[in-house]
Amino acid sequence: MLNQNRVVGREQIAQHVWDENFDAFSNTIDVHIRRLRAKIDCGGGVRLIHTRRGEGYLLSPDPGIGDD
Repeated sequence: MLNQNRVVGREQIAQHVWDENFDAFSNTIDVHIRRLRAKIDCGGGVRLIHTRRGEGYLLSPDPGIGDD
């Protein structure tokens, strides 16, 4: 929630959650994002977690908002 409406890159997530020795080619972040989406975005309402290809992830009810 601290980064609501801001794009957060995979590197930022990895450094915040794990350490600098995190394997960048691992799909761990993708798996966790998928699980969060299953819990948060289920129910057919407004999607909150959005993917910005090549940039990272965005937590916002409006996918048009974010750092561009």
